[in-house]
Amino acid sequence: MVRFGELTPTEAQRALALSQRLGLHLVPPDGAQVRPAFEWTVRPNRAAAYDSSYLALAEILRCQLWTADRHLHDAVNLPWECCAGDG
Repeated sequence: MVRFGELTPTEAQRALALSQRLGLHLVPPDGAQVRPAFEWTVRPNRAAAYDSSYLALAEILRCQLWTADRHLHDAVNLPWECCAGDG
């Protein structure tokens, strides 16, 4: 977001510091995610493998996927996929 002028470097550093307090845990990709991730790449015609990996993981974990990527949201538009900009 800094690169596109959406945030200043100071704002981005503040957001990064806040994100570290969220208690998130990382889930490394594994073989169970490969096939669904590939299927997500084909379904909405998304070129970015990381988008497909996020979608596959959310589907596997049966949890919501929150994104600020309006293009991803519009391409997928499922009840469990939420856009951070939605009111």
